[in-house]
Amino acid sequence: MKLSLKESKELLFGVFGKAKDILKNSQKLKDLLENAKIRLQEVPHIGEKLSELPVIISMVYSYFKGEYKNLSKRTLIILVCAIFYFVMPLDFVSDAVPMFGLVDDAAVISFCYSMVSNDIKKYKDWQNSNIV
Repeated sequence: MKLSLKESKELLFGVFGKAKDILKNSQKLKDLLENAKIRLQEVPHIGEKLSELPVIISMVYSYFKGEYKNLSKRTLIILVCAIFYFVMPLDFVSDAVPMFGLVDDAAVISFCYSMVSNDIKKYKDWQNSNIV
């Protein structure tokens, strides 16, 4: 299914709004994170662009559990947006399309990562300093 530019923008803005809604409901956030973990296990080779997704999921989990609070609302929304886009079945290129189905997921996650890379680095540093 090919989306027009208008449909693509509507989809992205819809994901952003959905991410904000998810952050208001702890059960929805927990469900999203669980779905992302399951979906990630289904991807045979996550590739370089998707390789940060486990860290992003861990970051949101740590925040959700109260272990890591050094996140701005903006960063949290961007992270949830990346996870939600990865999990949602409807995106720019259907995940059922061999070889190309995850290209848009990788692009969205890469874009989100670029917007919050400093925060992710701080989280990784925090994670490493808290290993017993």
